[in-house]
Amino acid sequence: MANAVAAALVKWDTDRARSGLERIAATVEAQITSLDEAAAVLLERSDPVSAQELTANIALRIDRQNYLHLVRALELESTGSLALFQSASPPFAPIGPRVMMNVVLASLFGLVVGYAIVLVVTTLRVQRKVPVKATSRG
Repeated sequence: MANAVAAALVKWDTDRARSGLERIAATVEAQITSLDEAAAVLLERSDPVSAQELTANIALRIDRQNYLHLVRALELESTGSLALFQSASPPFAPIGPRVMMNVVLASLFGLVVGYAIVLVVTTLRVQRKVPVKATSRG
């Protein structure tokens, strides 16, 4: 059962990583599309400012295209941040209650709690027996 849970967790992490990369790729593709549309508009103009903007636009499009290739390569690897280090295996010896250790711990706990109760009770009795001094006015 532990191995099945670990495998499901690793699969979930891989799917999560893949879906995140797919969202990034879609965003970058939309950016490239908008850069292409802006380039088409800038090509129609003939002023020097438009030529500079077109040059910057082309450089940005190349950068976005390279980034998209990187994201697509990462998608193909489809690795998550989780990995299964070691499969679970059943214990070598049966596991059960350790009676002797439980008896020793219960005895020690009982002694400590018992002494604490005796201390509180005697402290309360002593405080009740302390006489209040009457002040005399003379």
